[in-house]
Amino acid sequence: MTDAQSIDNMLRRRHSDEDSLVTHEEHSTEPDPGPGGTRYNRSNSLLDSSGLLSSYPDNGSYHPNTAGEQGWTGDESQSAGTAGNSDKHSDRATVHGGNGSDHLVQTEMDGNRNSVSYLPVPETSVRIVSSADPASSSSSTSISRVSSVGDLPLQTGNTGRRGRDEQICKELVNTGDSPSEDISKKTWEINYREAAIFLDEGNNNDKFLHHPRNKEALPAYLLVHSRWFNAIDFMASLIIVLLGLFEEPCIPSLMVPVPIHGSIELCSLVLLSLQMMMKTRWIGLRSCVKHKRTLIKSTSLIIMILEAVVVLVRQKNHFRITRALRPIFLLDTSLCGGTRRFIRQILQSVPPILDMMGLLLFVMLIYSVLGFYLFGPSDFKAGSPYFTTFVDSFINLFVLLTTANYPDVMMPSYADNPFSAIFFISYLAIVLYFLMNLMLAVVYDAFTTIEIGKFKKLFIHKRKACQHAFKLLVTKDNPSGVSFRNFSGMIAHFCPGSSQLDRILMYKILLADSNRENLCVEDFYKVYDAVQYRWRLVEPDVPYYEHCRTPFSVIFGGIRVLVKSKAFEFTIYMLIFTNGVLLILQTYLLRSPSDQQDIYASWVSFIFIGAYTVEFILKLIGLGPSAYFKSLWNVFDFIVTLCGLLSVALTELNIPAFYIVILRPIRLLRLFKMKKRFRDVFGTFVILLPRLNSAVIVLVFVYYFYGIIGVELFHNYELKNCCKNTTVEPYYNTDDNSSGIGYYYLNNFNSLPAAGVTLFELTVVNNWFIIMEGFAAVSGYWSRIYFMSFYLFTMVVMTIVVAFILEAFLFRIQYKQTMNKEEELRTLSVSLKIYREEMIRLDEMMDGGRGFKDYINNEFQGDSVEFTGYKRRTKEELQKLMYRKEMDQWLEEAQEEERRRAEDFQQSVLTNLTLDSGHRIQVNDSDSEDLTLNREIIS
Repeated sequence: MTDAQSIDNMLRRRHSDEDSLVTHEEHSTEPDPGPGGTRYNRSNSLLDSSGLLSSYPDNGSYHPNTAGEQGWTGDESQSAGTAGNSDKHSDRATVHGGNGSDHLVQTEMDGNRNSVSYLPVPETSVRIVSSADPASSSSSTSISRVSSVGDLPLQTGNTGRRGRDEQICKELVNTGDSPSEDISKKTWEINYREAAIFLDEGNNNDKFLHHPRNKEALPAYLLVHSRWFNAIDFMASLIIVLLGLFEEPCIPSLMVPVPIHGSIELCSLVLLSLQMMMKTRWIGLRSCVKHKRTLIKSTSLIIMILEAVVVLVRQKNHFRITRALRPIFLLDTSLCGGTRRFIRQILQSVPPILDMMGLLLFVMLIYSVLGFYLFGPSDFKAGSPYFTTFVDSFINLFVLLTTANYPDVMMPSYADNPFSAIFFISYLAIVLYFLMNLMLAVVYDAFTTIEIGKFKKLFIHKRKACQHAFKLLVTKDNPSGVSFRNFSGMIAHFCPGSSQLDRILMYKILLADSNRENLCVEDFYKVYDAVQYRWRLVEPDVPYYEHCRTPFSVIFGGIRVLVKSKAFEFTIYMLIFTNGVLLILQTYLLRSPSDQQDIYASWVSFIFIGAYTVEFILKLIGLGPSAYFKSLWNVFDFIVTLCGLLSVALTELNIPAFYIVILRPIRLLRLFKMKKRFRDVFGTFVILLPRLNSAVIVLVFVYYFYGIIGVELFHNYELKNCCKNTTVEPYYNTDDNSSGIGYYYLNNFNSLPAAGVTLFELTVVNNWFIIMEGFAAVSGYWSRIYFMSFYLFTMVVMTIVVAFILEAFLFRIQYKQTMNKEEELRTLSVSLKIYREEMIRLDEMMDGGRGFKDYINNEFQGDSVEFTGYKRRTKEELQKLMYRKEMDQWLEEAQEEERRRAEDFQQSVLTNLTLDSGHRIQVNDSDSEDLTLNREIIS
C-alpha cells in the first residue's frame, strides 16, 4: 500500500470528526493532483484526492502523543537528522501547514512507543511523487524556517484564495522581503471578514462545515446573509403563507382571481428557489442534499412550483394538500431562528413522550375491551350507546381522556348499574390524573436536560468559533496575541454599527483581567460578552435643577425627595387599589353598561384621573424627563394617564369613549410591584417573552397546517340540521334552537380564518367531540382521524410549553437562591476608564484613519474618561452565572475529548504510513524553483 493510499484511508476515518476544538475544518476545491496523489491546502488541513479532510495543528497547537503528555510546542531547534537507537527509526515528510506555516512531519517508531511531532518549515506546496521519477535524488536536502515577514497574518483565510488556483500555496512576498502596504492591507481585510464570519457562525450555532471554502463562495455567502436579502426572503415566504387567505375556498370578500394569486405564488417560489441556489453556491450540492431541512424545503419548492404552473395553465384551483407545507419556507428564514431551535427541542423531547403515549394507549385499549364487554349490547340488554362496538368504545374513552364527554358517557351505564361508576372513576384516575401528569414530569425532566445540553453545546461551539477567528487575527511576529488594530478591523465586520470608541472599550474589557497589551486566546473567548455591552459616558450625578435659581432648585429638590419616599409610593398604591375596588363594585351593580353609575360617578373618575396626573407631574419634575422615562413602569403610567385624560375630554365633548374607559382596570397591574412573588412572576414572564413568541409561532404553524388540510377536506360540507338521531343532534338543530346551543354549524372549514377558530375550539377541548361527530356524520367515519391527531399534536406541543414555563420559573427560583442581586449587577454591568495616553497611542495605530484626536480634544477635560457598560438580562446571561462551575467541567471534558481525538488521529497516521523509502517529496518554493527532498529512514 502506498503512502498516498494509506493517508487516503486514514483521512476517510478522520472525516467524521467535524467538531474539533483546536483544528480548522473546511472543504477544499483545489485541483486534483492526480491518481493516488495527496494534496495539502492552506488551512492546516491534509486533503486526499477525494476531498476528505484531516487537520494538523497550528503553531502552538496542543497535540499530545502516545509517548507522554507533552505536545507540540513549536520548537524549531529540533534536529532534522537526529539519530536514534538501532531499533528506532523515524520517517519525515513535509506537510503544508495552516494558511502560512508548513510543518515537517517527523514520525518516530520505537516498539510500542509512537510519536508524531510537527516542525515548522517555510510556506511551500508539497506533493508526494514516486521514486521512479528521473529527477529523484539520493541525498536529503535540509530546509530551515524562513524568517518572519513583518506584519503579515500567521494564516490567510479560505476566502483569500481561489478554488481553481493551480498553485495550492504561494508566498505573499519573496523570502527575506518585507510585505508591501497594499498586500498587507488586502490580506488583513480578508482575515478580518472571515474571522467575523466565524464569530457569526458561532453566535448562530451554524456548523463550520458550511463556512465559505474559497473566494468564489464568498459573494454568495455575503449575499444570502445580508439584511436586505433576508428581508426579501422573509417577505416572499410570508406572502406565500398569506396567500391561503385569498385562494378559493376563502372568505368571498377576500377572494382573488386565479391568475393574480397564481402569478404571485409562482414569482415568490422562484425567488425562494434563487435563494436556495445561492445557498448551494457556497455550501455545495452534496451538503444541501444531506441537510434534512434544506432537502424538505427543496422538495416542497419543486412540487409547489409545478402545482402553481398547473393552476395558471388550468386557470382553476384544484385539491392542493401541499399548501399546508408553506410554513416551512417561513420557518427557514433568518428571523425564525429561535422558532427552529424551539422545534428542535420539541423533536428532542418526542422520544419520552412517545414512550408515555404508548403506555397511555395500552391502558386505553385495555379499558376499551373491558368497556365493550361490560357495557356493550347483549342478548339481554341494549347496552350503552357509547360502547356499541370496540371502535366506539375506544373513541369515547379517548374523548373521556379530555373530560369533554364526562359524565355523559357514564350516565347510561350508571343508570343500569351504580357500580359501573368504578370503571369510569378508575379510568380517569389512572389515565388523566396519573399518566398525564407523569407525562408532564417526564417531559419536564427531558426538557431541562435538553436545555442544559443546548447551552453547553452553544458554549463549546462559541469557543471553537473564537479559536478559528483568533488564528486569523494573529501575526507571524506575534502568533499568540491579537493587537487592537486587528481586533478593531474584525469588529468592524462583526458589529458594523460599532464606533471606534466602542471597539476601544470592548478591547479594554477583554484585557481587564490581564496586564498584557495584546489579547491572548483566553481573553478572546470573552468577545461575545464584550460586544453585548452598551456603553454610556459616566457623568456626575448632578440633578438637572442644580443650575436653576435658588427658589426653584430647592422646590425641585424637595419634590425629588417626596416622589422617592416610601410614603408617596404607598399612597399611590392605595389610590390605585381604591380605584379598582370602586370600579369593580360599580360594575357588579350595573344591569347594563348604559345604566347610570352611582358609585363610580363622573366626578369620582375625575378625582382619580386628576390624582394620577398630579403624580405624573410631580415625578416628571422631581426625577427629570430622562430619568422618568427610563422606567417602563413610568412609561406605562404615563400612557394610562394620557388615555384617562383623553377619555375625560371626549366625554365632555359628548363623544363616546367606551374603548378608552375600559382601560382603567389596567392600572391595577402596578400592584404587582408590591409583592416579591408577583415581581418574580412578572420578571419570569419578561425573560420568557422572546421564547414564548417561538412557542406561539409554532402553534400558529400547526394551526395553519391543519387549517389548510381541513379546508381542503371539509369545505364542501354543510352542518345545518345534520346528525339526525345521534347524541349531538341538538347542537346542529337550527329549526328548534330555543335552548341556544344550536350554533355548532358555525364551526366549519369554509375558509382559513374559520378553520382557525374551529381548531382553537378543538384545542380548548370543551365539547370538541361534538365538532368531530358532526363532521363524521356528514363526511365519513374516518374523518375522526383528523380531529384525534390534531388533539394529540396540540397536546404534545402544549405539554412541552407547560414544561418550558415550569423550567424557566424553577430556574429563576434556583438562580435567585444561588445568586444575589449585587453579584448579578456586577456581572451585567462594568465600568472602565480610558486614559489620554491610551487614546493617543491607539490613534497612532490606526494608520492614518480618522483616529481619536477630535474626541480627545472635545471629551477629555482631565487625564481620563469613565464609561459604564450594561448588558441585557437575558436567559443566556443568567445561565452563564448559574452554570459557572459546570462550564469549567464542560471545558475539561471537551479538552479530554480533544486529546483523545488527537491520539486516535496520530495512531491512525502511524498505523497507515508505511516505511517505504522509495518515495521522495517535491517542493515548489516561492521563486518557482523545484527542490527535491528525499524521504529517508533514520535507523
